[in-house]
Amino acid sequence: MFGTSHGLDLAALATLHRIPVERVATATDLGRSMSSGLESGGVRMLIASTDRAANVEHHRRIVHAVEGLA
Repeated sequence: MFGTSHGLDLAALATLHRIPVERVATATDLGRSMSSGLESGGVRMLIASTDRAANVEHHRRIVHAVEGLA
């Protein structure tokens, strides 16, 4: 999993190397694509665009929840 704020087109790079690229829009799509990839084997790139600020807050809530269990 990578945060790619560097402006590179990783999908184009994957395509150049004949690596299949799939864009996923929802968590359901991501799960389906991951399962399909595990079943078929090989290499593929899945691209999921997210909101970084929302991700940071979500991870913060998870950390606080786990800390509360200790």
